[in-house]
Amino acid sequence: MNSGGRRWAMHAALGIMAILCAAGCAPGADRAASSPPAEPSCSTPAALVLAIAVHRNVPKPDVPESLRCDIEAAVQGHRPIAVIAIDGSPRLVLPPTVFPVTTNNDAARSDDVQHAVARLLQSVRTAAAQTDGSDVLAALSLGGDVARTALVTWQAPAGSAPARIAVIDSGLSDSGPLVLTRPGLETVVPQEVSTFLDRSNALPDLHGIDVLLVGFGYTAAPQEPLPQDLRTTVVSLWTSVTERSGASVRVLSAPRSGVGPDTRFTTRVVSFETTVAPLGRTKRSAQPIVFTDGSSVSFLPDSTTFRDESAAGRTLTGIGTWLREDPRRRAEVVGTTSSAGTEAGRQHLSAARASAVAKLLVKIGARPDQLTIRGAGYVAEPPDRTTNGALDPLAAAANRTVRITLTSG
Repeated sequence: MNSGGRRWAMHAALGIMAILCAAGCAPGADRAASSPPAEPSCSTPAALVLAIAVHRNVPKPDVPESLRCDIEAAVQGHRPIAVIAIDGSPRLVLPPTVFPVTTNNDAARSDDVQHAVARLLQSVRTAAAQTDGSDVLAALSLGGDVARTALVTWQAPAGSAPARIAVIDSGLSDSGPLVLTRPGLETVVPQEVSTFLDRSNALPDLHGIDVLLVGFGYTAAPQEPLPQDLRTTVVSLWTSVTERSGASVRVLSAPRSGVGPDTRFTTRVVSFETTVAPLGRTKRSAQPIVFTDGSSVSFLPDSTTFRDESAAGRTLTGIGTWLREDPRRRAEVVGTTSSAGTEAGRQHLSAARASAVAKLLVKIGARPDQLTIRGAGYVAEPPDRTTNGALDPLAAAANRTVRITLTSG
């Protein structure tokens, strides 16, 4: 156990007043040995489930400071605590357990709390992957089942806080119904994801449960660190999914860092798209240059407003300059959309986005008569509807593109 873990384990034993529980229970000055152990100032959950990532691409399994008050409250409140290991097939590594804590002897009570904390930390830190992958949605579903089962055995006292599931993970699932390692994560719409899962009957039952999202968006090698906007997307996505599942959600956003676990099991990584327009001379582009909704040439949802017009202009500079150098050169600019909306609406939006890109090319130096603009609507590359007709949000994001084909005279 590291020094931070020893300080925490001794918290109750030394009778330290808990403060700042929103960010963890920080220790104060030591009290006399005869003082009763301090009561945690955060609420005592009816049951507590820790779902800990043990797969690659995240820091080694551990309990962050931000959860220590919740754990101490559950131990001292005689509430069941369980631990789930998250890999491609999440499983219990510590079944629901009520740790014995003496109530009529302060010294014995302190020893009991210290022992419970040490046992819990041991369960977390020794948990290891047994399968490839990461399925956070399955971990949430298992966590809900475990919490409800525990409350049948250990009924919560009147006035207790709801059962609580703390999910310590990056949120980058690569298994199960929600695979976030496919192209399109950068611009996925969180509400589309939760709607898709709901219509596919893939949401866990989390009604009446509090969910804490801990460290979502933070990774370890070999996963490349996520940029801030992508971390925000991951958090928003999982907030939408858990709320749609019936839970009350709280995000503990303190960064998690460190090396990942030593495991032979693999987890897929998220690759960031970097579309680069040609800067050199060319006679013809054999394939269209495709700017997806995850590139710098992208638009706000259901609009023709660039997410970042300056970035789009910089990306298109190579094409605009190439056209400007020879008036015989041509570019066909084609917009495509997802299958959402009506056919007429898709046609209009795709043409309008192609036109917005063409205007940027003209601003760079291309002549209007060098450009052909066309709206293709939905081209199903890839298909973005499931067999039950639900919109697949990641496939839908991949269909929102602008494609430029270059030819020379």
